[in-house]
Amino acid sequence: MLEPPNGYHDRLSQLLSGVPIRRRCARAGQVICFRGDRSETAMVVRSGLAGLEVACGARDAMIATLYRPGDLIGVGRLLLPGSVHEGTVRALSATEVQLIDWGDLTEARAGEQLRPVLAEAAVCENRWLTERVAEAALLRSAPRVARALCRLAGTDHVVGVNQDAVAAVAGVVRATANAELGRLAALGLIERSRCRIRLIDRPAVERFASRG
Repeated sequence: MLEPPNGYHDRLSQLLSGVPIRRRCARAGQVICFRGDRSETAMVVRSGLAGLEVACGARDAMIATLYRPGDLIGVGRLLLPGSVHEGTVRALSATEVQLIDWGDLTEARAGEQLRPVLAEAAVCENRWLTERVAEAALLRSAPRVARALCRLAGTDHVVGVNQDAVAAVAGVVRATANAELGRLAALGLIERSRCRIRLIDRPAVERFASRG
């Protein structure tokens, strides 16, 4: 969930309209690209949900950035061809991505027009990562789990990923996520079932998430 600049997705879609379509599919939990991989290929999420894993003290890795349909994975791959992936990107649900490299953009005559769009996205992604790492260091587990639910929930107020993914987005271990979800359920704020959580009172969950 990068919260990109206004019009970002529209501009990106327009500039990529002439790029050859090469797609890759990943099932929930499967790695899309590993940290340290050297590549000149970026990816646009076409369907599903993916997350960028970074190191976290509470667990081996946390999901610091969410990628939804229309988001670009690997902005740096296009701005600095040959650089390595900053982190491991994992599918949180069944996900399809479109592969893009600079040669595709040059052929479609979209490369130079895309640079300022990529630069905006890179600034946005770096800001988001900084905020997420600060949250992991400063916030208690309860508001972090509540924030993870708000970030993962769609417009239907449903979180369609498993508890492991919720824990990873919150940056806590599974047992901690389970305990905090149990408290929210006991308060009547959420409803839990297998691989699905429904926010019964989303404003209340958001208020819970705003606590320090």
